[in-house]
Parts: sequence; structure tokens; C-alpha cells
Amino acid sequence: MTQNILVSVTTVLHDSSGVIADFIREMTDVLKDRYEHYEIVLVDNGSRDETVSIVRQMMKHHDHIRMVVLSREYDQQVAFTAALESSIGDYVIIMDLNTDPPALVPEMLEKSAAGIDIVTAEVSGRPQQTLLYGVLSRIFYRISNLVTEHRIDLNWSNFVCFSRKTVNAILQIKDRVRYLKYLQLDIGYSHETLRYEQINRHGRRRKTYFWNRFFFALETLVSNSEKLIRLATSLALMTSLLSAGYIFYALGIRIFRSDVAQGWTSLSIVLSVMFAVMFFILFILGQYIALVYKETRKGPLYHVADEYNSSILFKEMEEKNVI
Repeated sequence: MTQNILVSVTTVLHDSSGVIADFIREMTDVLKDRYEHYEIVLVDNGSRDETVSIVRQMMKHHDHIRMVVLSREYDQQVAFTAALESSIGDYVIIMDLNTDPPALVPEMLEKSAAGIDIVTAEVSGRPQQTLLYGVLSRIFYRISNLVTEHRIDLNWSNFVCFSRKTVNAILQIKDRVRYLKYLQLDIGYSHETLRYEQINRHGRRRKTYFWNRFFFALETLVSNSEKLIRLATSLALMTSLLSAGYIFYALGIRIFRSDVAQGWTSLSIVLSVMFAVMFFILFILGQYIALVYKETRKGPLYHVADEYNSSILFKEMEEKNVI
């Protein structure tokens, strides 16, 4: 790979004081002997520990670190957007400092430099996750493959290398409900995967909450597919036809039978089905109403509280890859 490029490696921090120093050292060792121009962009997503102060101390000794401190904790996908917007490299790598090995970065960059706009790291075997999360993930991706135009593999990670034109294309998408795996397929650029083994840096894994994941999954499916609303309207039409047919059924019972009370069982079953379908439709419509509410809200996706640069970053400003 040519050395006349700027490489950006970025990650999102959240209470990462126990692992950030090791990550910076390992990432620096990988980059410094291979690339003349590089940066490590750190986005702090509402840390409450000593993460920010540790990074600021390390900036005194490293000339390639930039840090963006978000004003509070945002959704991880919003933090990824902040990371992409803050990175200025010809190639941008997003990674999880807890699970993604820095040693894979050069191989991803080689693939990208060979003409692949998006290189996604694919976990070998089963990703590190609980049994419940694994089962729900499989259900989500199967539903996703059915109702959206995107075909995402369960083992795709958020460890991705983007070319500059790909980053620019993704940032032009202003959807407030964002899922990076969908966005990178939605823009239509060349895409390949690279298999790798996850690490577990000092046993640190970020805590996730079931309901946050659940509603994010619902929002993601709704915002990336029209099939659900079409399904809802189809069910409404079918229910209307069945209801109309039931009128003729009821009239037939009234004309040809004298013991009308015997229709109580069938009536109860039909009413139960109708109410079930009705509430399902209301559920889907409620999701779309919630999505419309989000999309109509004004203002930026996130707010930056502070931004720090290494004091000796870009000594020669003419080398800075920014217009």
C-alpha cells in the first residue's frame, strides 16, 4: 500500500479507562511502522470514569491522537456517525477496542487500497455473546432478510474499513434512525468480508440492555422497509373482506336456522381473530408514527462537549488531508 495516504482509525469509548491505554499503544505499534500519516480518533460516548483524563495524558506523549467528547451518552450508531464525521483519512477504520484486534487493520487497508470500498470483518465461528442474545440476533437478521432489501450476515461485525468516498456517501444520509450495517449496503459500493477471531481485552465488555436493543431493532426494520406497512394494509383488506363475508354468513344462519344461539362459538372465534389482527395493525402503525416523529424532529444527531488534539499533531499543516 502506498504510504502517501492518511489512515484514520476510530473507536467509541464508554467507561474504557481500564483498556484505552493498551489499545492506543497496540494500535500505535501497528500503524507507526507501516504508514507515514495516520491518526487515532477517539469518540467518548458519555464516560463517567477516568477515560477522558487518561487519553488527555497520553496525548502529551503521542502525536497522532484526536478525541471528541460527546455531551452525553448517545446511541452507539449515533456515536459511530460522530466517529466518521470526525475522521479525515483517505481510509477510515471503525472498530471496537474491546473485541477487535489492531493487527487486522493493515490487511483490511490492503484490501481497500486494492479497490474494495468497504471491507467488513466477519467473526469466525459464533460471536462472543450470550445464548439469549444469539437467538434473538438470528431472529432479527432472518426477519431483516425477509422484509428489507439488505442481506446481512449474522457474523458481520462493526469492524469496518471505509474508503473516503464511502464515508462521504454515508454521511450524506441524514436518517435519524441509523444502522451502519444497513447504510454501508444501501449506498451500493463494492463490499467484501474478511474473517477474523475476536479478542476479549481484559475481559471488558460493554453492558447492553434488552429493551434498548429490542426497540432499536424494531425501529431499524421499520425505517428500512415498506413491506411491514404493506403487510398491515393487506391484513386490513383481508379482514374487511372476511367481515363482509361474515355478514352473509350471519344472514344465512338467520334465514335457514332457527336456533341462532348455536352460532356463538364461531362468532367468538371470528371476533377474536379480528381483534388480534386489528391490534397487530395498530402496533405496526404505531411504530411508523414513532418513526415519523423522530424524523420530523429538528436539530443535530449529537452535541460535542469538548474536542482535544495531540499538541504535536500535524506539525506540517500542508500534510493535513482536509480541504
